[in-house]
Amino acid sequence: MLSKVLQRFGVAGLCIAVALVSSFAAAQPPASPSAGQSAPAPSEDDIVVRGRSPAELRVEIERQQDKFYERFNAINSTDDFDIVCREERPTGSNVPRRVCQPKFERNAQERAGKNTLNGLQGSGFSTGSGQFAGRAHYSHEQLEAEIRKLSAEDPQLRETVARLVRLQQAYDDATKKASEKKK
Repeated sequence: MLSKVLQRFGVAGLCIAVALVSSFAAAQPPASPSAGQSAPAPSEDDIVVRGRSPAELRVEIERQQDKFYERFNAINSTDDFDIVCREERPTGSNVPRRVCQPKFERNAQERAGKNTLNGLQGSGFSTGSGQFAGRAHYSHEQLEAEIRKLSAEDPQLRETVARLVRLQQAYDDATKKASEKKK
């Protein structure tokens, strides 16, 4: 499950994966109804996944990711950890893709790009991108620790992660069924 999250969501997926690990450790399985009792009615916040297409589930996953990022950005300890999403068109493609990354990573990429450009133009000393990559790696470790801590402390963040897990599992099941029908 974690590797699928990482593949689909990139750097931000790493953040979610860390939160998933934390939430599974902190979460308790829901009590099943006893004989003769019916399951509780779904609340307004519950996500209904049965009978939904992979495309519908994908949209709902993105909404839940946005909720996760919004809550995380509101409660984390530094703005550098804030995760920002945007649409990018990869080189050679007209199909945009969603890219979510922490501000510190985007800032490091910008500094490395400017540094490289200055070095190529001969207008400054280029230190290479290794310096920025090392800082970004250290910052990712700090970000992971922050997500673990906040996922354990904040029920709203933990519930958002649990919803993401349910949606991802439903999406995986739906896409598997769709691919089996094609065979």
